[in-house]
Amino acid sequence: MGSFVRSTAHRKVEHLSTGIAGLDIILGECLGRGTSILLLEDENSQIHSTILKVFLSEGARSQESMAAATKEGGDMEVYGTGTLMEKDNGDKMVIAWRYSTLSLSKPIFRFNLSKKKRFEGILLSGEEATLEAILDTAREKRGLRMALFSLGSPAWRFSGCGEKELMKFLFELKRLVRANDHVCMVSIPAFFMPHANFSLYFDMVAGLESNLFNRFCSNYNGILELRKIRGHGCLRTSTLESLKYGVKIKKENVCVEKIEMPPEDAKPREKPWIPDRSF
Repeated sequence: MGSFVRSTAHRKVEHLSTGIAGLDIILGECLGRGTSILLLEDENSQIHSTILKVFLSEGARSQESMAAATKEGGDMEVYGTGTLMEKDNGDKMVIAWRYSTLSLSKPIFRFNLSKKKRFEGILLSGEEATLEAILDTAREKRGLRMALFSLGSPAWRFSGCGEKELMKFLFELKRLVRANDHVCMVSIPAFFMPHANFSLYFDMVAGLESNLFNRFCSNYNGILELRKIRGHGCLRTSTLESLKYGVKIKKENVCVEKIEMPPEDAKPREKPWIPDRSF
């Protein structure tokens, strides 16, 4: 009698992109259908809004079904595609033949932040943006790329979205995202709710910090700190060397890259004073 081998159930995982190559590398295989991502907003910047709109722009580029919710009224705009090829600076490095097949180019950013186009998807804006409407959309549709802007902000609170209601909503949203194969990115101004624990309702949590008052990393627009990373159905454990990354936002590039943060008690290096002897 031949041996009997029972085949295990295998579900093909669809890996997705945030639209930002550096962030995709950090998240790795964790970003797939059924995943919920939280961006903790910084009160001094709008970095979260740019990341969310790039997230939607990637969905438009790959022709995915999308949904967005914001308390700002009117139409929503996302970014149009930009130039994919980097400019050649004419200074090419000569390398050994055994490394000639390796790519030396930097990750490509596909969008131009100065090119705007109308968001083509399910849009809940202004008074139409309610917690119930978002859940109805997540319940009735499948395979959506969802972006929710500034949940829990004063604009949401004025429409009856208190902290207790928000927690119940996030619990149900996470269930629906997993059940209906959505991928969802949410931004929350947690500084309005300092005692709330939002990490329970998301697979990935990243805090954003404005670089407005940081002299150590003045070449970045902000700092992204990973606080939780575990994709839905993903067996990966965090092996990241760093949990803090710099965010650069330019017209033709949004970059997330590793930075070396100095000790908190260190002082920024000051340039030596050289007297001007020209007069």
